[in-house]
Amino acid sequence: MIKKALNYVLAYAMWIFTLLLELWFIVISLQDFQGIFSAFYIRGSDQRAQQVGFYVAIYVIIMGLLWVVLITVTEELFRTGAQKGDLFRRFAKIAGPEFLFIFLADLVLLWLQSPGGYDWFRWLILGGELLIGVALITFVIRQKKLLPPG
Repeated sequence: MIKKALNYVLAYAMWIFTLLLELWFIVISLQDFQGIFSAFYIRGSDQRAQQVGFYVAIYVIIMGLLWVVLITVTEELFRTGAQKGDLFRRFAKIAGPEFLFIFLADLVLLWLQSPGGYDWFRWLILGGELLIGVALITFVIRQKKLLPPG
C-alpha cells in the first residue's frame, strides 16, 4: 500500500518536472522564433514588425494548445506507469525527447544571441542537455530490447 502511494507521488513529481521542461522549451523556442524574425525578416519595417507580432501570438496559442495536450497525455501515461511498475521508462520516453528539443532550441538561441563570443558555461549547459536527452532515449531503447515479446 505504501509502495503504491509512493509510486503515485513519484509519478506526479515526474509529471510536474516534465511540465516544467515543456514550459522551458516553449520559452526558449519563443525567443528563437522572435530572434529569427528580428534578424532576418523585420529589418526596420513597421509593417513587418506588426506581422511578426501576429505570428508570435499565433505561435503562443499553438504552443499553449500543444502544452495542454501534453499535460493530459503525460499525466495518464505516468499514472498508468505507476500502476504497472514501468514509470521510469515512461518518464524517459517523454523527458528524453524534451531534453533534445530544449538542446536544439538552446543551440539556436546561443547562435542568435552571441554569434562569435561563446561563453564556456553555455556550452556546458548545452552538453548537459544533449547528454541527458541521449541517455534517457538510450535507456528507453535498451529497455525495449530487454522486454519479453508479447
